[in-house]
Amino acid sequence: MHRSYKILLLLALYTGLAVWEGCYFEDTCNCPPLEKPFFDYSALNVQTSSDSIPIVQGAFLELLISPDSVAFVAQHRETRRPPLGLMGMAYACSCVPEGAQGEKFGIIAINVYADRSFRASIPIDENLNSLFKMETVDVMGNRVFKPIDEIAEISGFQWEDDSKSILTEAVPDVTGRETPYRFTIEIVKENGERVMAETEAVYWTI
Repeated sequence: MHRSYKILLLLALYTGLAVWEGCYFEDTCNCPPLEKPFFDYSALNVQTSSDSIPIVQGAFLELLISPDSVAFVAQHRETRRPPLGLMGMAYACSCVPEGAQGEKFGIIAINVYADRSFRASIPIDENLNSLFKMETVDVMGNRVFKPIDEIAEISGFQWEDDSKSILTEAVPDVTGRETPYRFTIEIVKENGERVMAETEAVYWTI
């Protein structure tokens, strides 16, 4: 019984130390409080991997999307409590910049449109999401590429200079230098706002 009492006492002291260490942190960096920890954007920037895509196996078009016209904003969000340290916690002395907590409104949809008929089976006013893929995480936690219209949850931009890549190996019904395509990328935010950007001319050649 005496031994069990000592074990319980040590366990209680160890637990108390872990809770104190995990919840107490003295900021020695003298960092100013973040007034605008999040960011929002009112436009997009889209870059293409190439303006001339060869019609060969393995060739693909990549569109790199990043937020543009970024503004830092304030919004209350529930913050996670610091994890328990168990006497092994360390903190780097560097101040967190404004907007470091990510975008204010997440992404609920990304749509891709072409300015002319891309496939006869897809009306010109419908998106081409089934032909474009994005990297995501499957149920097993593996990184995989899936068509945009099959992705249930799209991760948002984590930083103001963050970017997202979407790509396609699809070839349009009509190709050649005389028939360039321009794609419009649309992002729908959680607040219902839509932001769009158009690519430069892209064409497929032999």
